[in-house]
Amino acid sequence: MINDTNLVHIEEIAKTIIGKKDKIADTLFTILKQFKLGTLAARSGISKQQGFKAGHILNLLILFPFFSITSVRSFYHSGFSRMTQAHKDVLFRLKNNPFYNWRKLLYMVAQRFKALSQEKRREYYKETTTCLILDDTIQPKKGKRLEAIGKVFDHVLHKYLLGMKGLFLCYWDGISTIPLDFSFHNEKGKNQKRPYGFSKRELQARYRKARPRESCGYKRFRELKKSKIENGLAMIKRALRFGFMSQYVLTDSWFSTKEFIRKIRSFRNGSIDFLGQMRLLLWQLKTVKYFSLI
Repeated sequence: MINDTNLVHIEEIAKTIIGKKDKIADTLFTILKQFKLGTLAARSGISKQQGFKAGHILNLLILFPFFSITSVRSFYHSGFSRMTQAHKDVLFRLKNNPFYNWRKLLYMVAQRFKALSQEKRREYYKETTTCLILDDTIQPKKGKRLEAIGKVFDHVLHKYLLGMKGLFLCYWDGISTIPLDFSFHNEKGKNQKRPYGFSKRELQARYRKARPRESCGYKRFRELKKSKIENGLAMIKRALRFGFMSQYVLTDSWFSTKEFIRKIRSFRNGSIDFLGQMRLLLWQLKTVKYFSLI
């Protein structure tokens, strides 16, 4: 077991695992080292006053899916637990802190990736088309006691499913698709006797967590009840503020409304065009034409 009780550098984690899956581990640790997660976390306001560094814990959490680790519990029941001397409560406290700005961290990681890949991108592609991609999908769940869980309508299967809807924003730089932002949404529905598709008893059994109003977690929780169009526009504005300038916004037909297109065209003095699958092959709005992608 590693003797250092406060692992900071990714190389120290690598020593405990490199012999098991040499090629995979070597690649992962080389990549993680370039991202400097500890620095990005500190700049995002994610830090710890004592004990294990936030960067060390973040590196551990990011490694989970690469080694088929599905949860903190499964990590501590695996041989990989020797990568750290931190107890599981340390990981849970970092994950569950409502004041940490995870959204900002994700944007900073995306900025770092963009900077690292920019030189290679220019080497092979002199000119590229850039766009922001906005899409939603259902996040199915099994437990009825999860926080804010409910039934949402699947327009593909034409039936209600237990879960939430996720809205995701990515940036396409001509070569890579970079995840930027996301939000979750539930649907109360029109049945007043069974809001969210649940009985009164099922609603009361759902998990609840109190969050300070000034916390990032509280603001994210409030997004559950906002419309996807409202959140989508907020995401796009946020992406532009973080420097992800694009020529187009690409969506499916659900977002192809006049008001949504007007808002997109108002950003950056009308320099961003809208591309979306639409019921009409050609829709003329004032003097601006919008063509569909089929």
